[in-house]
Amino acid sequence: MINIDNKEYDEKTLSSAAKLAVAQLQQISKNITELTLTLQNQEVLKIHYAKSLQEELPKEESKLKS
Repeated sequence: MINIDNKEYDEKTLSSAAKLAVAQLQQISKNITELTLTLQNQEVLKIHYAKSLQEELPKEESKLKS
């Protein structure tokens, strides 16, 4: 059984085109989830390396006034 728009359908009654559309939608949903996780991981890494870079930059020395 497949649930589409809160209705149950027997897969055997679906056309080949409908079965293909269901498979494509499932794959797209999986891809979106994977891309979302990748984006979140990249954001974490971006923050980490920005902080790391700030720690490695030369410190500003106070200017001596004459």
